[in-house]
Formats: sequence, C-alpha cells, structure tokens
Amino acid sequence: MRLIWIFLLLCIQASAQHYTPVDSIGAVQFVIKNFGVSVEGTLHGLKGEIYINELQPESSYFNIQVDANTINTGIGLRNKHLKKEEYFFTEKFPVITFKSNQFTIGKNGAPSQLIGTLTIKGIKKEIIISFTTTGTTTKIFKGEFTLNRQHFKVGGNNLGMADEVLVKLNVTAHMVK
Repeated sequence: MRLIWIFLLLCIQASAQHYTPVDSIGAVQFVIKNFGVSVEGTLHGLKGEIYINELQPESSYFNIQVDANTINTGIGLRNKHLKKEEYFFTEKFPVITFKSNQFTIGKNGAPSQLIGTLTIKGIKKEIIISFTTTGTTTKIFKGEFTLNRQHFKVGGNNLGMADEVLVKLNVTAHMVK
C-alpha cells in the first residue's frame, strides 16, 4: 500500500510543473490596421510564472507581464508616440499584465484555453486565449487573441486606426527545477 502512495505522489509531482518565460526567445506580437494598412509590432520584457498541473488543471495559473516601454513597430518616432499618455502612457503604466483565473487543457488535439484578466493602463478586462503547447522541460506556447483597444483607452478616438488588435503569442518557457 505504501508503494502505491509513493507512486501516486511521484505521478502528481511529475504532472505539476512551474515554468518561467524566456524573454529572449519568446515574442508578443500585435497587428492593427492604421488607415487600412496593417501595422505590426512587438513587446518584450516578458516575465512571470506559469504553473501547469495536468491532473488538477483548476490549480494551474499563468501570471505574466511584458514591459510596455519595449513596444517596437520598426519606426522609432512611432514607438516614442505610442509610449505617450494617449496610447500606453508607459511613464505611469510601465507593464502590461495577464493573470489567469481559469485554465482548460485541450483534449484530442484541441487547443488549451486560458481565461484571465488583462491589464493595460490600469484598466482590467477579462479575455480568453486559446493556445497550443509543445515540449516538456521547455514548453512553447502558441496562441492568439483579439482585443478592442478602446476598452483600454489606447489611442483615443483615432478614426484612422482600427479598434480591433490581434495579439499573437509565441512564448518559450523553461521548467523551474
């Protein structure tokens, strides 16, 4: 009987792991239409903690942040403009955060799903992120979600800029030992 309990304990520990995102490998990308032209950009400074328990997914969580000051669209003047109060107001709100409150593991090839709170400029909104995962000691999370920039008061009432922003995630995370 004691052997069964030891085996069960080892199985539970093997299925529950902590991961740390690797900023230099991962990418948070966004795409928005500006006067009908797609503008792409990235955010870096990825930090946080990911805990996945496949036997008890309700105990899993993602607590992640990116540095809003790292916004990069490939045009320095635009990047500087996006850091101003009308957009991301990075002087007052230097990080964008996501904290999950529900995690569902995808079955039979279906993507996994996170429901959580995205905070931009101090404004919190619930979002849903569908994603796939590969790897064991190093995991790669790939997913995307769409948000409305107006909900976070980013960009004001700029008529030339679309409200909808597509955010693409390609996050690499290493297991914490």
